[in-house]
Amino acid sequence: MGKAALIWGGLLLLAGCATQQQRYAEKLDQIPAPVDNADRQQKCAWIRGEIAQQQKVEIVGREQSSDLTGLATQANAQSKIAALESKANEFNCNAVGETPTQAARAVPPWQRPVPVAETPGPSKIESCIAACKANTPRTPEQCFDACNH
Repeated sequence: MGKAALIWGGLLLLAGCATQQQRYAEKLDQIPAPVDNADRQQKCAWIRGEIAQQQKVEIVGREQSSDLTGLATQANAQSKIAALESKANEFNCNAVGETPTQAARAVPPWQRPVPVAETPGPSKIESCIAACKANTPRTPEQCFDACNH
């Protein structure tokens, strides 16, 4: 009975890793191709950083290789590394410098930061009124009427 429970536990653990790996691969597939060199550098830096992180996880799994959890951890990390290397190859990351930065690793490429809304400048009429008031002896009302026509 104990041996059967251990086997079932191992199978469930491996099935969980397979599901996790599938979700990870799907996330990688969501990363759009780089649109320019700066975008390529950011994405490749993130990929390289992720590969380094997964290599650390793989080492931990290797150190725990005496149990099923360690083996599953190692296999999961190796699978993620393969998927990341494939994406790096797809993005031609070999053509980009090698140094990942913290800023590049901060936001995964499939999560786009919300763009900061630009504060609009003054409207054309506001600019006209300001120029009129600054350069003529007209009143604000006269400037408004002059700019509004």
